[in-house]
Amino acid sequence: MVELLRAGGVAPERIELVPPGLDYPRFEPADRRALERRHGLPPGPKVVFAGNLCRYQNLPILWRAFAAVRKARPDAHLVVASHDPDVTATSGEAGLPPGSVTPIRDGNFERMRELLAVSDVAVSLSAMQFGFPIKLLNYMAAGKAIVAAAPSAKGLEHLETALLVPPHDPEAVAAGVVRLLDDAELRARLGTRARAHFEREHLWPPLVERMAQVYARVLAPPP
Repeated sequence: MVELLRAGGVAPERIELVPPGLDYPRFEPADRRALERRHGLPPGPKVVFAGNLCRYQNLPILWRAFAAVRKARPDAHLVVASHDPDVTATSGEAGLPPGSVTPIRDGNFERMRELLAVSDVAVSLSAMQFGFPIKLLNYMAAGKAIVAAAPSAKGLEHLETALLVPPHDPEAVAAGVVRLLDDAELRARLGTRARAHFEREHLWPPLVERMAQVYARVLAPPP
């Protein structure tokens, strides 16, 4: 959007980019297995997708990628969490082995935090360059290792704060997920750095201050 505004003739000094914010305190479950049982999830490594099921989410790529993940890691489990009423039917189209996917329809944010807390890798495959995938904020805030499509991975850096992949390449997505599942050190490092990035860039208090400064400049009387 900033590039489009500049191309349209808006002076750079008149543009202020303020990213979205989130109020998301740290949450470390005392008993991961208890949370897994509460949500009907098996033990073992889990990959989570949390969000709506619109076409731009690239879910057919996720299904194909997770089928490849299961070949490398038969113990891996995919959790599809959404408020969308079609979450059960949509995830059933994956053609994956029975029991490898748990669809959860739930709009309760606290329960969504629990699902993220018991997951090992979080996935976002939107190829859209506009907007900001709020699921990325939730993933970062939860300190998850993220596999994200590069075009929509706003502010994230490959192998620094996330593992970035081409949005339409299920083999690359699968390889990224398997790499993180197999490498606990890398998974922990990316999760820690993702949370640190969230705290630097997306906490509400400094963002509100930046927005207040914009309003103050706009409303100030001319000199």
